[in-house]
Amino acid sequence: MRVAVVQTAFLGDLLLSIPLLKQLRAELNCEISLVCRKGFGGLLLELGIVDSLHEVEKGNRDSYSQAAIALNSQSLTHLICPHQSFRTGLFAAKVRVSGLKVSFSSWWGRAFFSRTLNKPMQLPDALRQLSLLKLLSQEFSKKWDSHDWEGLVNSAEVDENVDYRDRKIPEWATMRVESTKLNSKRQESFKTILVAPGSVWATKKWTETGFAEVVAGIADRGDRVVLIGSPAEIEVCDRVVSEALSLLGKGVAKDMIVSRAGQDSLLQSLQLMANSNLLLSNDSGAMHLAAISGLPTVSVFGPTVLSFGYRPWNQQSIVVQKGLECRPCGKHGHKVCPIATHECMKSIKSSMVTKAAQQLLS
Repeated sequence: MRVAVVQTAFLGDLLLSIPLLKQLRAELNCEISLVCRKGFGGLLLELGIVDSLHEVEKGNRDSYSQAAIALNSQSLTHLICPHQSFRTGLFAAKVRVSGLKVSFSSWWGRAFFSRTLNKPMQLPDALRQLSLLKLLSQEFSKKWDSHDWEGLVNSAEVDENVDYRDRKIPEWATMRVESTKLNSKRQESFKTILVAPGSVWATKKWTETGFAEVVAGIADRGDRVVLIGSPAEIEVCDRVVSEALSLLGKGVAKDMIVSRAGQDSLLQSLQLMANSNLLLSNDSGAMHLAAISGLPTVSVFGPTVLSFGYRPWNQQSIVVQKGLECRPCGKHGHKVCPIATHECMKSIKSSMVTKAAQQLLS
């Protein structure tokens, strides 16, 4: 049996599909063909989470046509589509399956899919995507319905830090992946702290000075800091390194604070996470990548809120935020603050983030 999974949203959304992909294989004993955005899916293929990969480019019709042709040569049994988009529905309509096509309910859903499910918006997105498996497996549906999700409903808290360590995620719903490529060798005497100060959305970025102050404090205590990010985030990482070193003066070795931004693939970044002790990040893809290896994570939330459902899907995580009437200002944030203050990030002090980091490291 082979099942196609169509998830063409952002990297974070794709990573949050991992519980669905893991349980899909476990419940149906199937091979998985993944359709996703170009450049995102290689990691899941390398980790053995999926068996074949078909990447598409937004706005490039040929890439969608080629993916449909490739899928139609694979004798698919089912298609499951956690991404809600009319364009994605049109794509799904071109793919032939012998069984079911399933997705979430929408005004266009019945035209493209044989079965749909009301999206459980009260739950985190990892669980929302996973819930689609109920449409393909009666056994999984029974397991899902017998579980009490009350402790994992989306948090409505907006004015204080949210500590997720006591909110148990069932093992079968986690993002953790066991792989020989992720052998962990975390050191307790000499810690490595990863810092990801970038984001695709400008207003999701905490202040560079805030990051620099926390980084300087970590290095001053004798732990190593490695900044990570995409090629587009090289400059912001370099600025944080420079500012942190200036705060420390000449008393610390420069190799205690380094940047690897733009140097690593997603797999290499994940391997680095598997051998580190903590991640400090914005509400970004790095936060979700860390959950694959179970790396404790401190995430800084500004324009977005936890009620959206995009919390770090990680048992060892703390979200740092401040309650403001202007939050949220949009689903993803904006290029610039709509009210020209960016208070949601500027009001978060480095002491708040340092305290959360110390809680997880202890």
